[in-house]
Amino acid sequence: MEKHTNLTHNQHFVSQAEQRMNSCSDNPGKKKAKIFRFTVDKSQPSTINPQNKATIENNLAFHDLFTIMRTGHSKRINLEALFNRYEADYAESARSIIEAISMARSSPGPATLLLTEDRRPYSKHSPTIDLIKRIYRHKILVGARNPLRVKETLGRFQDFLDHSVADLEALALHRALDGKDPGEERHICETYKLSRDDYRVWIRLLILLLYPKADEETLLDGCVDEFFNAKDYMTLIQVHSFKEGCALLPDTGVVTDALDDGIVTYMNVSKHCIIAVQHTKIETPHFDAFCQSRRMTFEKRLETIESLGSSIQARLVLDDRATLEGYNKICVKACASEVFSGAKDVPGIRVAEQRKTASPVTRPMDDDPSTSRWFGGHADNPQRRSWRMQVPPAP
Repeated sequence: MEKHTNLTHNQHFVSQAEQRMNSCSDNPGKKKAKIFRFTVDKSQPSTINPQNKATIENNLAFHDLFTIMRTGHSKRINLEALFNRYEADYAESARSIIEAISMARSSPGPATLLLTEDRRPYSKHSPTIDLIKRIYRHKILVGARNPLRVKETLGRFQDFLDHSVADLEALALHRALDGKDPGEERHICETYKLSRDDYRVWIRLLILLLYPKADEETLLDGCVDEFFNAKDYMTLIQVHSFKEGCALLPDTGVVTDALDDGIVTYMNVSKHCIIAVQHTKIETPHFDAFCQSRRMTFEKRLETIESLGSSIQARLVLDDRATLEGYNKICVKACASEVFSGAKDVPGIRVAEQRKTASPVTRPMDDDPSTSRWFGGHADNPQRRSWRMQVPPAP
């Protein structure tokens, strides 16, 4: 248990690394770096209200949110060590994506990480896809550990709730949760409108998802690999970069939404870069109609399915203002109550002149309208569906 014992009590659910990539400060790495903060009024879906700038070291964090139990006056057992692996990997991956975009802008041509404006297939194991997959994995973690979305997370991972890690130390973490400070636990549950049972199931789910097995892979790693490697799904990735205007970072950290035949995830990589990843089931009525229109033989149909499922389509999109505006509208609709930015002006959104004071948690957490298919339609779609992670097959 020693590696899970530390002094950290101010525990971020949206990492400082992500927030610093969206900072409005000249030096985002400094201790007191800030980010513009806005509250959202759902009665005025295209308007946000400016608040005081937030200091990143204390923003989107809560004292002892992931503390399992205290072992002394200052020390506590918590999940920070499990998070750190992903957060360090995210910061490196985000920088690599931004460097690849910079190279594509300045000198298109051969590069270690190939990103082009032409949509093209990539091997599922190419360096470019591996990098995007690491960012995606971190964003799924951010969504899973967000206290503003606990009930949604429990629904999404419901197939895992009766599982546990076959490891003595992981079992010790499970048992240690019974020793959590009652007042501390009650304060968390009251703040985020959770029952004690839901809170404990959620913490134990995070242990299950993040605790490494003997081969150092986690269940979260396996779930993400399963998504990207599934041969009955096709994956389309769009990497958007903007020289002007900033993308919002929602208080949920990530926006993931269900489609009729798959899921789409919108990821803020930095204030000038967003990535959309869409997983869509291949064999659908639309695909059937396509095959019929081309008069495909059964063999040709199977060949097409194999081709679509064996690679990933991706492209780089530069300075698409309409996409930036659409993405920002999605974030305002899908957040719990707040959005953050590296600039005080937000493309696609009206920023009110008069400041209003609002609590960080002020509206229902699991019934907000979200988005639909890609940016244009998503911003105005009133429907919201839920999707579930599936248990990956045993090796």
